Amino acid sequence: MGGKTWVRGYLLSFENEDVLKKLDRLEGFDETNIQAANEYNRIRVSIFDLTERFMAQGWVYFMNDDQLSRFDYLEIESGEWKNKKANRKS
Repeated sequence: MGGKTWVRGYLLSFENEDVLKKLDRLEGFDETNIQAANEYNRIRVSIFDLTERFMAQGWVYFMNDDQLSRFDYLEIESGEWKNKKANRKS
């Protein structure tokens, strides 16, 4: 992914792995596809708390540059969706 800033979000955990499969469908991810065929891709990343201490490994959905190029999108400079001051990209 290689971003230059932190991304803030929520760490969710589920006891049933079927939830991840449902999230995959929601995000347009199929692990049998090549990356370009998915709407989003999913990778495991390190998760940190607000003091930058490591917490766990977790899954994150993302789009690579080729996927992004198909859309007129907003870049969220703060990295925090709920405070989304964004710049339009295309």
